[in-house]
Amino acid sequence: MATKKKLDLLTAVEHIVEKAKGSGLNSEFFRKSRRYIKYISDKLDFTADQSVIMALFIDYSNKSKIHISEFRNYLNCSLTRILQHMTDIDVLEQKEYIRCCREECEVSYAVPFDVIEAFKKDEKYIPKDCSGLTFLGLFNEISKLFRLRANRQLLYAALVQKIEYLLSQNMHLTFVQKIHSFGIQAESKMLLILFAHLFVNNYDDDIRYHDLDFLFEDSDWYRVKNELNHGNHILMREKIVEYNCS
Repeated sequence: MATKKKLDLLTAVEHIVEKAKGSGLNSEFFRKSRRYIKYISDKLDFTADQSVIMALFIDYSNKSKIHISEFRNYLNCSLTRILQHMTDIDVLEQKEYIRCCREECEVSYAVPFDVIEAFKKDEKYIPKDCSGLTFLGLFNEISKLFRLRANRQLLYAALVQKIEYLLSQNMHLTFVQKIHSFGIQAESKMLLILFAHLFVNNYDDDIRYHDLDFLFEDSDWYRVKNELNHGNHILMREKIVEYNCS
C-alpha cells in the first residue's frame, strides 16, 4: 500500500492553492483541502481561513505588491467575498507574516523574506528577539521600524506598539530609562524617539518638518506641526528639543 507523502508547509500551500483556483472558497474546496489546511493551522497557530489566505499570499510572494483583487480573479469570486477575510489579513499583518503598504490611492501587500525562508524550512515564523540590545543595536531596530512607517508599510498604531515593546525589552539602557523618566504621552514619545533616531542614525542635528511628517496621520501632524511652529509643544515646553536657527 502506498503511503502518504510527509507534509511540509510549502507542499500544503501548493495543494491549497491548486484546489482553491476557481473555487470561490466554497464548502467543497474546504472539504477537499481539509488535510492541508489543518497542517498549516496546527503548525502556525492559524484558523482555517487564515491558513488559506496565507497560502495565497505565499503563492504570490514573488511580487513586491500583492493586491487582494488578484485573489478575487484567481478564486473566481466577488470582491465582497475577499473583503470578508480582511480581519484574517489584519491578523496575518499583526503576526508579521505579511506587510501592508497603504499609499494614498492604493493598498498592497508583501511577504517578508524571513517568512518565506521559514516556510521553506517548514518552520513557524518567529520574529527576531530584540531583548538585551546594545544602544546602537536598539537604534538599528528603531531605524527599521521608522523605515517601514515611512514606506507606509506600518500603521502608526502598530509603530507605537512595536516601539513600546522594543523599549520594554531593553530597560537596561540609559536611553530607554531617560525616555521613560519624562513621563510623556505616546505621541510625544514617538516624536522624541524620531528626533533621537535622526540624530543617532543620520547624524542629523538640523531636523526639519520634512524629516518628521511621515510619522503621524495627516490630521494629527497638522496639530503637532502647529504646536512645534509656535513653540508650545510639550517637548519644547520641557526643553527637551529646541529651535536650531541658522
